[in-house]
Amino acid sequence: MYHFALAGNLLTAVGGTPSLAHADFLPVYPADELPGGIPPVGIRPLVKDQLAVARRPWWR
Repeated sequence: MYHFALAGNLLTAVGGTPSLAHADFLPVYPADELPGGIPPVGIRPLVKDQLAVARRPWWR
């Protein structure tokens, strides 16, 4: 949440006020998209093939 604190501090520095505690800020689930227009990620059961992908080093 470091990025969230930085954004709040920057907003305050330029004269703004963070406003998070209102009903319009809370998302409604199930959501058709994530914040920023990102499509939702499908959740699937864990299988051995997928576990092998998760364990593979990111640099290979």
